[in-house]
Amino acid sequence: MPIGNDLVDLRSREAVGKARDVRFIARVFTAREAECIRGSSNPDNMLWLLWAGKEAAYKVAKKLSPGAIFAHSAYEVVLDSSPVAADLADGAANGTGHVVIHGMKRFHDLHLALEWSATASYIHCLAMDDKGDFRALKIAVATRDEIDRSAHAYEPTEREQASLSLPPAEQSLAVRRLARALAAEAGLGDVEIVRHWNGSRFDPPRLYPRHGAVPIPDWDITLSHDGDLSAVALGPA
Repeated sequence: MPIGNDLVDLRSREAVGKARDVRFIARVFTAREAECIRGSSNPDNMLWLLWAGKEAAYKVAKKLSPGAIFAHSAYEVVLDSSPVAADLADGAANGTGHVVIHGMKRFHDLHLALEWSATASYIHCLAMDDKGDFRALKIAVATRDEIDRSAHAYEPTEREQASLSLPPAEQSLAVRRLARALAAEAGLGDVEIVRHWNGSRFDPPRLYPRHGAVPIPDWDITLSHDGDLSAVALGPA
């Protein structure tokens, strides 16, 4: 089953005060989500918590159906009704929830589970089918400096370079360096993270053996970066 993730750097300037943006909330969130934001002890963090859930779920939907669109309010995030939800919004806990996708027949019976981790610095969300096991995933979240200190520098391969900006964006390189280190830790060896051009946009990333002709079977990967942070999750598909 495909996996998706999303990361929000709570220290970035754009993350602060967004809960006061009434037009943004009306455009992106459902009425139930908007109420959840307004009722939170930390409205900004609750907003980004819900946003990360939508983004992570969309990445799964896109892998299942390339034609899936990201109509933000169609992906409704529901947090588990437990006390941990309040702590999670305050940026110091783990939590779970799920996504209901509205108005898309192809996803009528799809149930996506969510799992968040939150600190004072970031919110990270994972998404996968509710029959999947989050414990089977390899996950890493790191700052650019942490990646630079722990990972060997590398030049992107020709296939990797195709989906990077020119010259390569620092964030895109950092998250791929983190992904390569995590793949090696998972026993996958030296890999490439490849995004193929489908004629209108780049497909989601896939894991390839270095210079290999076909993707590594039965493994999926998801990348995210925001501000100074990068996040990677990979595991059995």
